[in-house]
Amino acid sequence: MSYGFRAVNNQGTVSVDGDSTTYVYLGKTQFNPNIPGRQDIYVHCVGYPLIFFETFHGIGGTQDGNYASLALRWAVAMTRLRQAPGDPNTWIITMNCNFANGPDPNFRLNLRVFGLLHLNYPGGSSEQYGARAWNAQGQLTFDTGFRHLKLAGNTYDTEMPISAAMPSGDSGNAIAATDTAVAMPFDMANKSIMANTRGIIAMPYQYGAYIDFETNQTVEQWVTMYTDTGFWSNGSTLYARKFSTYSTTFNSSGGFNVVSNNQMTYTRVAVIDNNSFP
Repeated sequence: MSYGFRAVNNQGTVSVDGDSTTYVYLGKTQFNPNIPGRQDIYVHCVGYPLIFFETFHGIGGTQDGNYASLALRWAVAMTRLRQAPGDPNTWIITMNCNFANGPDPNFRLNLRVFGLLHLNYPGGSSEQYGARAWNAQGQLTFDTGFRHLKLAGNTYDTEMPISAAMPSGDSGNAIAATDTAVAMPFDMANKSIMANTRGIIAMPYQYGAYIDFETNQTVEQWVTMYTDTGFWSNGSTLYARKFSTYSTTFNSSGGFNVVSNNQMTYTRVAVIDNNSFP
């Protein structure tokens, strides 16, 4: 930066830079994990939001795909984020929950929403005392009246492998899937995560074929099984699991090339402490 304000902490990390646009906490909204399958939540944000979502915590992991306990089949996935039709400042967040025996019907999980400061609060906060910083373009980049995402404190960012194994069947529960896990440097209780991929989301497979005597062509019958990657945690370990959500069928004449889906994928996972954003 050629001019302006910058703050550096004891570790030499820049915590405030007047040139850098920042995301601030806009608030939280609840979703109901007792509803299996997809549910849409609407939030208001000017510009693209960052969404952190809570997951089930205190649920044990699995070993070698052993799902002997139904309580182990809990996972929460964020499957889609899109603008509402006709309203660029309203966003639709699609969540998907997978469990066999759900928690208390009154139990809720939260989404925490962050938006760019200069777009959502161009005039700043209503605080009478504090500090503000603007960049050379006149955009407000820091205001002590808001909770800034980059000042969240107990946070972490890591790369997490997602197993290539696919769930068996499309009943909604990953009976034979393989879980993957990553260790965090803190307990995952009262934390929210942001993940940037759902892993493998579709796997077509052929289940039959017949001859179309009118065209004398072989018609292949296919099923495409759609999966989401859900997350949950126990202690300091974050788990990921693919679970099947629904399937579609289609016919193909004259051949159909399928790219192998049994590949390991990865996701970036960011974690924040909910106590910093009540």
